[in-house]
Amino acid sequence: MKIGTRLADVDLNSFAWFNIAIPGPIPVPKLSATMVAVENRLFVFGGRTKYEDDSPFLSTFSVACYNGKDGWSWQCVDHQYPPHIPNLGCSVQAAVINDGKTILLHKGWIENTEAFQFSDITRIFFNVANFTMNAGSAMSGNLPQNVSWHILGTSSLQPKSSTFAFAAWAVYEDGFAPDIWLYVPHEGRLHSLDIQERLSSLKLDLQSFAVINSRVILLGSTEGKIEELEKMDCTPPGRLPTWNTAVEVIGLEAIPV
Repeated sequence: MKIGTRLADVDLNSFAWFNIAIPGPIPVPKLSATMVAVENRLFVFGGRTKYEDDSPFLSTFSVACYNGKDGWSWQCVDHQYPPHIPNLGCSVQAAVINDGKTILLHKGWIENTEAFQFSDITRIFFNVANFTMNAGSAMSGNLPQNVSWHILGTSSLQPKSSTFAFAAWAVYEDGFAPDIWLYVPHEGRLHSLDIQERLSSLKLDLQSFAVINSRVILLGSTEGKIEELEKMDCTPPGRLPTWNTAVEVIGLEAIPV
């Protein structure tokens, strides 16, 4: 499949898709980039240019702006991160904080084989007004260890709140299981809900996470964990379990919905 650079618009009433042509220079074609919307602008971070595992990661950002009747334009294209900003990989985790003035960035996917320590996560604060990037101080609290992947909630738990949530997956028994963490980005404080054992006991293949209108939800499959299905030869080659279930986390409870 060819990798391209196109901006698509979806009409939420008709569900029709439209390609949007933006005049002028366009970003390098990429995949696994991260896009964040703030008012009338779209911010695109990172990504890679090829499907191969050895494809280099892009340390760049681009900004597209919607100008009403004048349509879309690129405010900047493939602007390099400053030298003091580390490699954030692809599929960078991002959330809009500080009343839309700042975009929080977390390191995404860099290595496919090794777990990482959350103390190595560098919080990057991107200033929406002037496009500057700065690193936060070290995190504090009982940090997640041996994390295989994590997903940051894109909105705070309550309106105007400074507390966000994220899910971090780590090896548990013979597979992976998530735990949920409360997070104050500017202060770097973390607090675990300590529900990994309980989530693992549900025997679900939970793979993703979202915060929607203050609701904390894990998404996955009831078909069983992919590692167990592969051992039993229950999953045809090239086919992954269908996502068909959700678990809503309320306080310290995990309730299937």
